Amino acid sequence: GGGGASSSGASPSSGGGSSPATEDMDGSGPSVGTYLVFSATTAGATSGLQTIAIENGQALATLINGTLDHENNNIAGGDLTGSFDVARTEIILDSGGTITLTNLADAEFLRVFDGTINGQNVFGVVGVPTLPDDVPGSGSGTAIYNGSVQMSLQNSDGVYVLTGDAELTADWGSQNITTVFDSLSGELNTVDVGAVTGVLQIARAPIVGAGFAGGELTTQTGVFVSDDPDLTFLHEGGLFGANADEAGGVLLIDATDLEVGAVFVAE
Repeated sequence: GGGGASSSGASPSSGGGSSPATEDMDGSGPSVGTYLVFSATTAGATSGLQTIAIENGQALATLINGTLDHENNNIAGGDLTGSFDVARTEIILDSGGTITLTNLADAEFLRVFDGTINGQNVFGVVGVPTLPDDVPGSGSGTAIYNGSVQMSLQNSDGVYVLTGDAELTADWGSQNITTVFDSLSGELNTVDVGAVTGVLQIARAPIVGAGFAGGELTTQTGVFVSDDPDLTFLHEGGLFGANADEAGGVLLIDATDLEVGAVFVAE
């Protein structure tokens, strides 16, 4: 993926899924941390995981992060504690129930997850986070991440279930990220309606450590239009993999005439 790259567009190699990605963002040297892709089965290797999620479609979920045991195909020590299926598309939770994993944007370090945890419906992203020391600094220019968004949206038309494009622009100099969702399509009230008009932009969310949150809701067109002056939104994401190669997160919008719950992944 091009996420951790500078404006030149170079990116670290994943080594086919079994060896650590250790190049920096211009491919010329090691990163501070050692990273294994999510699908790796390396003997004796573990990776710390980070989750960013929405609970019951209305609030940021507070989940305990765990550790991925690559060799033994399980997660331990957090709310996702359990065993993977062979393809790593499901987690069978020790506490009961199953979590579905989706690779939304052909990501290496990051997955979308959805299921019930401790009796609450939760969806979001889980992956191998970037260490803060491996986040590109102020002299690194900008980077463009391209990927996908999945969302549920309710407005005066009814309930939409949509997928579309997610583009994130990281301004390393200013240490912020702008997120744009567009090119949406999907269903309205369970009927396929194809392409849907609408662009949403959240600008300049500050990067803190290897995460980002907030920003300014600067563009709302089409299905995203709201006349509610008291609209509130929650935009939270993280950087994943060597040198912030990938990004993912969640978005909530709450207004009298618009509700949105979304999860996004880009690289």
